[in-house]
Amino acid sequence: MQYPAATSKDWQRKLNEKLKRAERDRRRKERRLAKTTPEQRAKHQEWQRSHKPGSKAERQRKRADRKIAQEFKALTEQPERPASPELAALQAHAAYLEAERDRYRALAQAEQQATTGVFD
Repeated sequence: MQYPAATSKDWQRKLNEKLKRAERDRRRKERRLAKTTPEQRAKHQEWQRSHKPGSKAERQRKRADRKIAQEFKALTEQPERPASPELAALQAHAAYLEAERDRYRALAQAEQQATTGVFD
């Protein structure tokens, strides 16, 4: 609730009127809600949860942002697919060659450490 400007000459009267109006509106809303059935009240509460405050454009933008984020997450979680079967075969062969290279390097390093003696 926005209060009247303090520089106004009748700000107290305006504030009191605004507070009385807010209290009157609150009582009316309570009476109206008291008359509703539990089903109507549950339906209204569900509607309130699904309709966040803000302008229609702002809600649409947020909805679109959520949709884009969900699509992006789905795309990033998918495993990377090769462009063609040939490329997949080449990538598998490259991975095999890298593993063999690493194995030979480990063997060479182990052999080099085994041949070092006291006088080397």
